[in-house]
Amino acid sequence: MIPVLTASQMREVDRHAIEDVGIPGRVLMEHAGRALAEHARRMCPGATPIAVLCGPGNNGGDGFVAARFLAHWGAPTRVFVACDPDRIRGHAAEAHDSAVRAGVSIETLADGADLTARLSAHGLLVDCLLGTGSGGTPRQPMASVVDAMNRRGADILSCDLPTGVDADTGAVPGVAIRATRTLAIGYPKVGLLLHPGAGQAGELHTADIGFPRGHAPSLPPEAFLVEAADAASRVPSRAADGHKGTFGRVLVVAGCVGVTGAAGLAAEAVLRAGAGLVTVATAASAQPTVAAAVPEATTTGLSEAPGGTVSAQAEGSVRGIAGGCQAIAIGPGLGQSDGATQLVRGLLDDPGSLPPGIVVDADALNVVSPLRHTGVRFPPGSVLTPHPGEMARLLGSTVADVQQRRIGAARDLAMDQAVTVVLKGAPTVIAAPDGTVYLNPTGNPGMATGGSGDVLTGVLAGLLAQGVRPTDAAILGVYTHGLAGDLAAAELGRAMLAGDILRAIPHALTQLERA
Repeated sequence: MIPVLTASQMREVDRHAIEDVGIPGRVLMEHAGRALAEHARRMCPGATPIAVLCGPGNNGGDGFVAARFLAHWGAPTRVFVACDPDRIRGHAAEAHDSAVRAGVSIETLADGADLTARLSAHGLLVDCLLGTGSGGTPRQPMASVVDAMNRRGADILSCDLPTGVDADTGAVPGVAIRATRTLAIGYPKVGLLLHPGAGQAGELHTADIGFPRGHAPSLPPEAFLVEAADAASRVPSRAADGHKGTFGRVLVVAGCVGVTGAAGLAAEAVLRAGAGLVTVATAASAQPTVAAAVPEATTTGLSEAPGGTVSAQAEGSVRGIAGGCQAIAIGPGLGQSDGATQLVRGLLDDPGSLPPGIVVDADALNVVSPLRHTGVRFPPGSVLTPHPGEMARLLGSTVADVQQRRIGAARDLAMDQAVTVVLKGAPTVIAAPDGTVYLNPTGNPGMATGGSGDVLTGVLAGLLAQGVRPTDAAILGVYTHGLAGDLAAAELGRAMLAGDILRAIPHALTQLERA
């Protein structure tokens, strides 16, 4: 897991390293600048000129150090200073003076006028204008410098954070650098992983500049970025002498007339995730269609109301089957009829006969929204999988508000309800009952297709049935689902369907097992 920090948390890491541990700030700047120079050299090898654009703060100081190393290594390097040189102070001023003494060409910009033309010969632009400590929209002359850099069309390497991106929220209130690559110094910042900032950051890398890892800062990280090894360590083992009963049975309560695909996708995903058995309980009229779509599943028809949706009388049948299962998934394609509403609320209000693994998705979330009006409490340990619209309905909020505070919204709901929340999107946010948050790096825009969420629900339920703990199942399941989407995208691009993601799940799990 990679800690992901806010600006204030990063300042605490800096303070701790310098004041408590005794690492000089100038040493940290040297390490950051050298790491930046190494990335610049890899992005722009040979004799192609490199331009480093520096602001007044420590981000600019990193740039002066990088320019000095690049020049030392023989790369044609020029520095453009986008501020009054008198504003450069402290360690940044020392780095500036060292670069001057080393013979680095440094030019002060009055504004961004003609900068695009002056940058035309440079194959790489290094953005060291504003860093984590700066907020808001870049002001002149920096704004015109940012605009000129973007218009140049060359590759851009941003130091720590693209200029103009908010470190805490990823907001882009005005002009901002469109980086090809961003090198996060020490730890990635939250704004590099949340959109729209993530879209400005390009390829994300992290530089280890020597912050002490054995001494935790006083503030815990805002989130953790999941790595492949984290997902791989959570893949459940399969006993050589196991049988279908060994790997768990799942009940999927889903589907109604006209929406049978959701039930079928979820059921097959349960099996693809490794569960041994799956039963689909769906409206009686929908049962034949679901049975034909997933021959590996057993199915049962539930009593239904006019229109082909389940009725409240189905609760007894569901409880009877659930007693023999290790996990249950409720909601995909279930509908929001009165009968479905009563069924879902009845199950959640009295979860005593339900299995320990519970996934609540889609319509099962909608029919209990908003929570402050319905008063519904989810069984502790449940996994909720809302997309932003469903999350907004649960909270009685708006999609815009949810998107502006994705981490906070997921964390608040998880802690309030003692559940694991999987807030789908880019990136998917996983919040544990104790408030720990994980950000998933896999997945792509091609996965924004009908049925993709139903596949995820099935994967999560399948993992729960195998004994994976709820938050671990969410970490592994979301990573696997996104990786399957990436594998499908490599073959099909944006034209993938949910079924393509489903068929790639075995390959994703195999890749993790071999990691």
